[in-house]
Amino acid sequence: MMALVLKNNVLYLHIPKTGGNWLTKMVHDQGLVVGKLGHKHATFDYISPRPGPLRSMVSSWKHLAGSPTVFCVVRDPLSWYESWFRYQTSKQWRDWGEAGNPARWHVCAALNACKSSDFMTFMRAVNKHVPGFLTCFFGRYTHGANATVLRNESLAQDFVAFAERTGLPIDSKALLAAGRVGESPKMKLEWDDEVLCETVANEMAAYRAYGYELPKSVTK
Repeated sequence: MMALVLKNNVLYLHIPKTGGNWLTKMVHDQGLVVGKLGHKHATFDYISPRPGPLRSMVSSWKHLAGSPTVFCVVRDPLSWYESWFRYQTSKQWRDWGEAGNPARWHVCAALNACKSSDFMTFMRAVNKHVPGFLTCFFGRYTHGANATVLRNESLAQDFVAFAERTGLPIDSKALLAAGRVGESPKMKLEWDDEVLCETVANEMAAYRAYGYELPKSVTK
């Protein structure tokens, strides 16, 4: 799979762990897909036709006319880290790409070095080695793309509203009734107060940019 070109010159960028498998299934089921670009988790800078260090890896934009309407989906930062940890634990912490190697590019490669079987050990490693990872991570999809940002927590409703605004032909009832796809395994995770506060501080720009409320324990 790759970034998806939809009807009406719409481009969907799939941010990992934000409901993308559900959304990908929905746009295929609804017959909206007309082309693909680059990589399943391609960021805007990865597929942009502008000159850059990954210029040789850029796919053709032949399915798009001029400036596309770009959209992506984000998620509450703490929830994203929890979902990533659950998923990676279920996959025995597979590596995603290789940091610094363009031939093995993946947007999550920087997290390979943070792997741990313990959630708080993982988060301490993130805060030490890649503080504010999600702020930069989300930004690689939204900055420069003028992207419409949907939220995982209300994804079906957000996508229906977006489709109506952009004239995408959809069956809204089918979308709203569709079950979830590809959820991370269930696992009870608990935050250490200090680690939670440090993580929120590191991701404060993401909280503000995408309108998420801070955890109550941080705002007390």
